Parts: sequence; structure tokens; C-alpha cells
Amino acid sequence: MKSIKQNLLIIGTTMLTSLVLTSKAEAATLTTIGDSINVGWVGANKHVTPYGSYTAKKLGMDFIISGRDSNMFYPHPNYGDNYFARLIEQKKRNLQKSSIIIILEGTNDYGRNNPLNEVKTRMKNNVERIKEINPKARIIGMLPLNRWDRNFATYGGYATRNRAGYTLQTLVNEEKKIYNSLNVPCFTFSQVGCNLTKNKTVDGLHPTATTHKEMGNDLGNKLNPYLFGSFTNYNKYYKVSKKGYGIFKDKAFKNKVATSDRLLNRTYYIKGYYNLLNGRRYYSLYNNKKEWLGYMNASAMTPAKNTGAMTKKTGYVTYQKTNYKLWNDLNFTSARGTTTQSMQNVYRTNGYYVHYNGQKYYSVYNNRNEWKGYINSSGIKIQSHQFGNFVSHHHKVRVVRKNYGVYQDKNFQKKVATTTKLYNKQYTVKGYYNLYDGTRYCSLYNGNKWLGYVRSTALQDM
Repeated sequence: MKSIKQNLLIIGTTMLTSLVLTSKAEAATLTTIGDSINVGWVGANKHVTPYGSYTAKKLGMDFIISGRDSNMFYPHPNYGDNYFARLIEQKKRNLQKSSIIIILEGTNDYGRNNPLNEVKTRMKNNVERIKEINPKARIIGMLPLNRWDRNFATYGGYATRNRAGYTLQTLVNEEKKIYNSLNVPCFTFSQVGCNLTKNKTVDGLHPTATTHKEMGNDLGNKLNPYLFGSFTNYNKYYKVSKKGYGIFKDKAFKNKVATSDRLLNRTYYIKGYYNLLNGRRYYSLYNNKKEWLGYMNASAMTPAKNTGAMTKKTGYVTYQKTNYKLWNDLNFTSARGTTTQSMQNVYRTNGYYVHYNGQKYYSVYNNRNEWKGYINSSGIKIQSHQFGNFVSHHHKVRVVRKNYGVYQDKNFQKKVATTTKLYNKQYTVKGYYNLYDGTRYCSLYNGNKWLGYVRSTALQDM
């Protein structure tokens, strides 16, 4: 079987080796558990692609198959441990990881004349056990198919009484009552659009390969509204917080048009969502231009305001453009000032917000931990070093302190000399750097010869 987007597990009733296809990051499992029809039995050691494979493809899911032949609700003495309760425990791990479980079982109970009351009791217990194993799973019941084999050939199985005194139609009705009592939706295949006849079977009971395809596609179409549910209006803002999630424009979530990587840390408007039968939720995303982007799994997003949610990022900030406002809030109702008066200073940031308008805003603090406001990232530079912009300022100075370092690197770590030999002499400063810690380093010249950077406290203006 080829791998598709989500995981579908078919638990049938044939002695097949389990086949597991790799699920993907966003995959969910869908399990069908029941008789040999689930595994495409068409004769001794012969199998065709079962209807579940086509249902899986229709819903955009992967396919896993396991099971065994002649399974039934009632533990018939001639069939050993080949009964439904036993199968459930054998496949417990598969059921636990499944999000959707479809049950198709019962025709073997009718065909082998198992007592109806025992069948009903065990069926109810079995469905409750599946709920206990996986309380989060959604369960759907598929009712037994009609049959034209053996002594049922004249009238068809729905109308013929077996030796236990009931018809297949009676069993179908009783299964329906049990499913309803347990709040499990149930259907016959004719209700999903597939009208079975004897000519569509290989032996009066088991569907042909073509019929399996028809059944699977029709069931997939039927489950679509049950899978997606109705659209719920939401009108919230969310931030994309995880990579690797698909963006889809079809409600089968099969045709990926992009991934969450390109939207990471940005805030979008969620107009509404679909809750899927498999337990997942898909948001309908819009950008700040009111353009619809598609559907995305809610697991990739976190709640935010229209201001977005903060993304942590530490670093030093220098202003690169004048007249940029420092905002009190990201609704932009009032400003604390502009960058014009502080172009020479260095600040720090602990993170930023990606606003719904598409712009990134950093939260800025000075070296006394005083908050200065929010500023648009296009007006600043984020850096790892503490020195700010170079400020051109020509003036004469005298060296008035000894033993201060003279540096020729802007990290002021590599001392090439000290001020001792320069003490009490006149030099020219052509500009300076302010550091985040409040210190200032001046660029010192002797005529046209550059000597290096010296801390301003070792100098005195002339």
C-alpha cells in the first residue's frame, strides 16, 4: 500500500501479517475492526485491496492492516479463540493509537447460528471495551452486509431465518439499537451509496475487488461530513509557533500549498475552524490584507493578540533611523518619544512581537533596566556587541589619566598601549562610541596618525 497523509488501521479477520505504513507528523489513525470483509478476503489465501484502503485514500490517510478469518462476537466452540473480544485485546495497542474506529462485525454470528441475546450482550460489552481502551477515539458502526451464500441463496440473507431463529435483518436492527444506545453513529453500505447485489460478490458474501473499491470510495464520501463537522466562527488572533505543518486549501487536507515554516512567529486572523472526527482542529487563516491563506492544524499555533505573541530574543539594539517612534503599546495609541535624540546610545532587547500588520516590533530597555518602548525593527539594528553607532565629533583633548588602555579593536579587549606615555599631551578626537554599560570610547589621533580608542574619562576637553 502506498503511504498517504494520515494513518488508517484496518483490523479485520484474516490470518494476515500486520502491515504498518509510516505515519507522518500530522497523521491520525483510523481503525476498522471486524470480519474478513475488512481485509479483502476472496478465497483461501486470496485477498484483494480491501475497501478500507480506498476509504483511507479518499480521506487522505495512511493504511495499516491486521486481523484474522472467521471472527465473530460470540465465542463459537468450533472456532477456538477467534472471537471479537479476543481480537480487541490482541490489537489493543493499535486501538490505543487510533483516532477513528470503524466496526464491521456480525455476519459470522448470523451464519453460524449464534444465540442472538449472547451476540447482543457481547457486542455491547465489546464496544464499551473499545471505548475504555481509547476514550478519545470516535467510533462508527458499519452494519452487516446482505448475503446470498449457502441456504440464503433463494431469498437473500436479510430475510432468511437461521437455525437460531432470527434473520440477518433482525441482527442489523439489534446492532443499530446497541450503537444508538452507546451514541455511536452507524450505517449500512447501501446508506453510504453502495448497493450490493450477488453479482458484486465472489461467493454470495465476500465483495469482489471492484466492489471493495466502490464500497471504500462511497464510505469515504459518507464520512467526509462526519470527519469535518460544521464550520465554527472564531474571530481570534493566533501566532504560528511550530515548523513542519502543512497549509491546505482543500478540506481533505491532501493538497499542501505551503508549510508553517514560512509563517513562523507571525500572527494571523482565525476566522473559524473545523473540528475533525479524528479529534484534530483546523483553523482558517487570513493575513492582514484579508487574504485567505488556507487551513492549518491548530497544533501549530498559539493564542495571541493582534499584537502577536512575544518571541524571545536577547541582544543589543542601536537606532539606525531618525524619527522612528517608541510606542507605549502595540495598538499605537501613544508614543514615548522618537529615536532622533538617542541615535548614539545602545539598548538591549529581550524579544519581539510580529504584529498582525506584518511588522516586527522589539521591546527596548536601557542599561538601568528602564523600558523605553516598542520600536519597528526596520529602524534598528540587533547586534551581539555592546558598542553603538560611531558618532563623528572633532575636538581637542588632553590626556589627564595614566594607565588607561589604548585599544585598536572595537570590543576594547586588545590593549596596544596605555595612556601613561600620552599623559598631559594634546591630541585630537574625531569621534566616539557609546557602550551599553554607559562608558564612551573616543577615537584618538596624533595629527593624522590614529592611536586607537581611549576611554573618555581619561581625557579632558581643551
